[in-house]
Amino acid sequence: MAKSGTLTKPGDNGTVVYVYAPAYTTTFKNVKQEIDYVDQTGAQLSPKHDTTVTFITVKNPLDTTTTIYFSNGSYTSATLNDNGIPEGTNWTKGTGTNFGEVKNPTVSGYYVTSNNAPLSNLTAVAQQSVTVNDNDQLFTVVYSPIFSVANTKTVNETINYVDENNQIVSPQFKAHPITFVTIENNQSSSQTVYYSNTLSTPKIDIDTGIPKGDWHTGTPNFISVVNPVINGLHVVHTNALNSDLVQVAAQTVTGTSQDLVFTIVYANDERTYPVQPEIPVTPSHPGTPVPPSLPQTPQEQYVPSIPSEPATSFTPSVQPKTSNQPSTPTALVNEPVVPIESMPNERTQSNPPISKELSFSSEAAQQNIVNSDVRPTYRKTVEPMMKDHRISTKAAILPKTNEDSDKPMRTLGASILALISSLWTLGRYKRRH
Repeated sequence: MAKSGTLTKPGDNGTVVYVYAPAYTTTFKNVKQEIDYVDQTGAQLSPKHDTTVTFITVKNPLDTTTTIYFSNGSYTSATLNDNGIPEGTNWTKGTGTNFGEVKNPTVSGYYVTSNNAPLSNLTAVAQQSVTVNDNDQLFTVVYSPIFSVANTKTVNETINYVDENNQIVSPQFKAHPITFVTIENNQSSSQTVYYSNTLSTPKIDIDTGIPKGDWHTGTPNFISVVNPVINGLHVVHTNALNSDLVQVAAQTVTGTSQDLVFTIVYANDERTYPVQPEIPVTPSHPGTPVPPSLPQTPQEQYVPSIPSEPATSFTPSVQPKTSNQPSTPTALVNEPVVPIESMPNERTQSNPPISKELSFSSEAAQQNIVNSDVRPTYRKTVEPMMKDHRISTKAAILPKTNEDSDKPMRTLGASILALISSLWTLGRYKRRH
């Protein structure tokens, strides 16, 4: 007889036994384990990890007993056999089970800094036990960037140009700022400093930790700045390091440097005047040369008399004279005195020409004949003013003319001419006699 059907025969169709199974009731409970992977701000870095264990409690209504089964997964219904056992989907009888270990996913540029799952570490969420009475398990694994910005600093350089009264004499100079960023490797706790002359906000490559863009490692500096030239002023002081009065030298800075503020002080130029050339010294005029001193005319100089030729030739007669001893012949010659007051070519009425007169002493002539040494005696008659045959320079005064400076020379010349003339006349006289 079929388990189910319809009785078609009237009357006794046989014995029908109806067996009724208990009306089992089931209760489902899903226990979930959820793991979140986030950064320090709570932003999700990797998909959540969800695991669910489903517990089913089967209750026998006949004896009110319960049987618990579980299965990994999330279920809300199950088929029970007549014995109240769930069919399919790997139901396992039990009140508890375990969530298996879950490895933390790798997040580029990040590393795990915390994990709140019990008995876990920074590598994985450890196996977690779960029972039908447990609530969901919610765990969070926190990641941090491997590289992070530890510090950012901007350094400026300012140069002020003032005078000694702190008054501005030239516009302020501002160099382009230099920005430093310190990148820290959080896993190794190391730091790297980068700088930029153009950027101020770094964007880090999370895999390498290097800022993107115009960033460099090393030690930067502000380039040297030449002090402006200001008319009428000159630099007298600077407080810039390693600098002089011409320029502010290049300044080296680091990520820990403070802003550089320098002051260049100017002062008025000292008024300068063109240097006057030295006036050449006019050489002194040579003094009037002193003529060499003339030999002094002796106060008394003997000038031999110049015998005049006799007007007529005279031949004395020789008469021997008897004498025991020869007598010395006597010859009287009055030698003329040559006046120095006037030269022969300068005769005047006050100085008449000298007259010559031959005088003869008969007694002397006879005496000379006796001694065989006959010498005629010539007598010159000069003006009465000539009292001496010696020249007196004190009495010789030339007439005053415009040629006074030549007076000594003329006097000397006249004396020399007189001497020459005297010698010539004497020689001529001797030749004749």
